[in-house]
Amino acid sequence: MKKILTLAICFVFVGVGGVFAQPLPRHTFELAPEISYIVYKEPGLMKEEGMMYGLTGSYAYRLPFRDILRCKTSRQSLMLKAEGRGSFGKVDYENSGKIDNIEEFRKGLEVELEHGVRFKDANVTNNHPVLTGMIVFAHLKDSLDYYKLLDVAELEGDLLKAVAAGNAKKIQNEYKKLTEAKIALAKAEAARIA
Repeated sequence: MKKILTLAICFVFVGVGGVFAQPLPRHTFELAPEISYIVYKEPGLMKEEGMMYGLTGSYAYRLPFRDILRCKTSRQSLMLKAEGRGSFGKVDYENSGKIDNIEEFRKGLEVELEHGVRFKDANVTNNHPVLTGMIVFAHLKDSLDYYKLLDVAELEGDLLKAVAAGNAKKIQNEYKKLTEAKIALAKAEAARIA
């Protein structure tokens, strides 16, 4: 085993020595394919997995110091190298929840501003956009229809107040809004099942 290892090490040094003994070309181009399988996980949050294909390439320009300094004995050179890489493929993304509609997120931001400066005694975020967005994201992780459910609950409360007040016009108006909100919620739930 030691003989094979020693032989392998000698072969590497002889090969490396042979490379250094050759004069380096002024222009060097390299182009190679790349294939990779990506797996990235954040437990409880997200997972990405899939194949990627691509090309990698480089161009090197060597300018010997003897050309720069007009010194015939210099064996050193200046090297400039540019590298590039491109890839494409299909990576599957899974997470614990996604926002199907940016409009739902916008609506959530509008609703959650109630935790900002609108009500001084309930000021949690001070209208900070990141903090408000984090509250929206947390609610949408609980349920992608969180704000539709909240809309239904608030309209049911408004309808109950109108019934208690005996205001027939308001009852009719709130009942119509509640029906529309329940239909929107049912459509969103049905779309998730399909």
